[in-house]
Amino acid sequence: MPSFFHAGAHEMSTRFELIDEFRISSTVREQIRKLLQKSFPDFDFTETRTWLKQLPPRRLLVWEDGWLVAQMGIEHRVVRLPDGPATIMGIIDLCVEPEARGAGLASSMLKWLEELGRTYDVEFVVAFAVDGRLYERQGFRRPGSRLKWLKIDEFEGFGIGDEVLEELMVQELGERRWPDGPEATVDLLGYQF
Repeated sequence: MPSFFHAGAHEMSTRFELIDEFRISSTVREQIRKLLQKSFPDFDFTETRTWLKQLPPRRLLVWEDGWLVAQMGIEHRVVRLPDGPATIMGIIDLCVEPEARGAGLASSMLKWLEELGRTYDVEFVVAFAVDGRLYERQGFRRPGSRLKWLKIDEFEGFGIGDEVLEELMVQELGERRWPDGPEATVDLLGYQF
């Protein structure tokens, strides 16, 4: 592990890189896989690939002095709210190198995505998180709305999910509100990231 992860290290050079998934080299893909493996040790997918259900279209990679220290998959799509279509950016597998945690990288990544969404008139940022403290600090909330989505597991679609998922967290980027409560159904128009 590079010495800059330790207290008292020299000034770091941090670089955020938004990259299309298909442009990621095999070397960087392997670094992402290892980072995911450290962050999600109980998930078998990290043994062989960099995604759980589906490849994210883009990733935000965070580099410090040439080392990959954080990553986040980004899904940009349209969903259907009860009052019509809405644009979202979905967060997939946000993770930070264990020795780099606590320095605000994850919060910086969420702020970066929020600013990107506002710049391009995206209405919501969506995440699924059991432990939502990081997201709540960044203005996300748990709306408790019912979701419909394509169920995928190990390269197979096996039906449509239709239930309230407590893990759902939403950040509104404009004046439009995400619907609250189980009587409001949101169709993800695809898989749950």
